[in-house]
Amino acid sequence: MNVKELVGRLEAEKLREEQEQLERARQEAEQARLLQLAAEEEARIAAEEAEKNRQEELEKEKARWHVSEDESHEEVERMKRQLLQQIEKPKPKPVVKLEDIRTIVIDIGSGSIKAGFAGEDAPRVVMSAIVGFIKDVSAMDLEKHAHVDRDVYFGDEAWVYADVLEIKRVISRGVIQDHVLFERLIKHLLVEELKIPPNELRDHPVLVTEPPLNPKRCSSPTPPSSSSSRTGGVTGVVDDVYYEAISVAVGLMVVGTDLDRRLAQLMADRGYTLSPGPPV
Repeated sequence: MNVKELVGRLEAEKLREEQEQLERARQEAEQARLLQLAAEEEARIAAEEAEKNRQEELEKEKARWHVSEDESHEEVERMKRQLLQQIEKPKPKPVVKLEDIRTIVIDIGSGSIKAGFAGEDAPRVVMSAIVGFIKDVSAMDLEKHAHVDRDVYFGDEAWVYADVLEIKRVISRGVIQDHVLFERLIKHLLVEELKIPPNELRDHPVLVTEPPLNPKRCSSPTPPSSSSSRTGGVTGVVDDVYYEAISVAVGLMVVGTDLDRRLAQLMADRGYTLSPGPPV
């Protein structure tokens, strides 16, 4: 066998191998296509079965809730009334026990107001019964009075800025001088000092003190009050007893500042100098 015949034989074998590889690739591609078609067919059949089941469930649900046209009008109306009663039935209101609500105690004085909660040993807040307003904005020094950032100040805070504020006493000798300012002062006391949310103010019982025999025109616009309060867990009961025209209570126009001034005078007579405090 010469070289030419050997080369021809090798080329023929190579061509045959290439053809066999192409045939195998074609068969594999055809097998993959058939598998894909089979998978798509299975998915289609499964989807049709699921849709069929869903339709059957819908038909069963419709049949379960279907109201026959032959049912009487009275029966239909009865069912409607029952449904409306279930929808419109009022929800029961939550029961709030009285012992769960803290009672606010406010002791109103001419010089100061004390406030806290019943059952505690001492008031939580003690503040002066005053309100301070800006005297004249144009006369204020922007650098010196930069800390003054409000138009109105309540209680002891007003004394801090007394150089630029007009101080007004809300109560004098047990008598409310300005009911509008008094209400603003009490609201500040409850919300800002006692930290009671405004939407919860109506939920708290309030006990307010006032002087005995205080005229009604001078009383505070608050719930009924008495001349003592409950503190430290000790309950006090006050009952004003009257028989015909005789009263067991006697009214005296004497306030704490009067006693301070009298004490200052007695000390001055002995050579000591004390400040009697601001006028009431």
